[in-house]
Amino acid sequence: MSKKVAFVFNSRNNYHLFEQMFFRMSACDFTNTLIFNIDIDSTQEQKEYGRQLCKEYGIIDINMDNDCLKVSASRTMERVFDYIEENNLDIDWVAWWGHDDIIEDKDFIIKLENFIDRHKEINDRVGVIGFAIENHEHDGETVYGRAALIKEAVTKYKCSYRNLPESYLKSEYFIVEFVVTTAFFLNRKLYKKYVKPDYGFKIYIWVEDPTFQMLMNNVAAITIPSLKILDGSRLKPIFGVNRAYDSYLNNNNYYHLDNTMNHIDLWNKKWGFDIYREQSRKQIEENMNRFKDTLIEKIFNWSISDGPKTLKDI
Repeated sequence: MSKKVAFVFNSRNNYHLFEQMFFRMSACDFTNTLIFNIDIDSTQEQKEYGRQLCKEYGIIDINMDNDCLKVSASRTMERVFDYIEENNLDIDWVAWWGHDDIIEDKDFIIKLENFIDRHKEINDRVGVIGFAIENHEHDGETVYGRAALIKEAVTKYKCSYRNLPESYLKSEYFIVEFVVTTAFFLNRKLYKKYVKPDYGFKIYIWVEDPTFQMLMNNVAAITIPSLKILDGSRLKPIFGVNRAYDSYLNNNNYYHLDNTMNHIDLWNKKWGFDIYREQSRKQIEENMNRFKDTLIEKIFNWSISDGPKTLKDI
């Protein structure tokens, strides 16, 4: 049994993607890895199918039917953390994952755990670990992180870490303000220590909030560029599941419940700037007294062209 990591899935009428995408297309062997599932108001028929599938694949199905906050990813993670603690499981890193996030490297989990063993300091100094996300949903490029702080990224790199200098790709890891939220791991202990969950965020930009709370406490987010995940969201329509963005446009909530714009407004009111917009840096600069002497201020003063930054730089 993997003692360091576990995976969490939220499911809503899309259980067939476990079989048709995640397990079928991923090269990893998940036999000895804990996987959790939480159902988000699927139909009764889908719930029954989901229970049978979870039993077949050894997935732990956490029932949140009576929890009115279950649509919030923060609440989902809390319930998983509770399960881990109640059952005395030695798991420090918990992944938020999608049914369409494909792991092409059969040794992905082993490599991640070996990375954590080599860099034991990250258990006390890193709150989120992200990866290279290939075939990103919006434009098909490889993206290594999202950006609202660092110089150049907001204007030159589409508010992302992409098309990076070779020094980034050759580094073992580098600091980002936000990981790509397609698939990532949370440090369970640091999350519980520093984060006050905000249930107003459902799915869209939900992890940016706890990440920013940890940045306020000088706890970093990092990307491991050698570990790659294939974003399979463009393939979902083949299996009869529309993409999240299409659901918003068509007001169809059979597979997706979240509303993008509500969360952008919530973020602005809470943190005082428009996330992932060209005006982000100017707005942050105007409120820098709020972020003084934090990792937020430090990243704000870095540039992509400075090269990759590690924990030694903070």
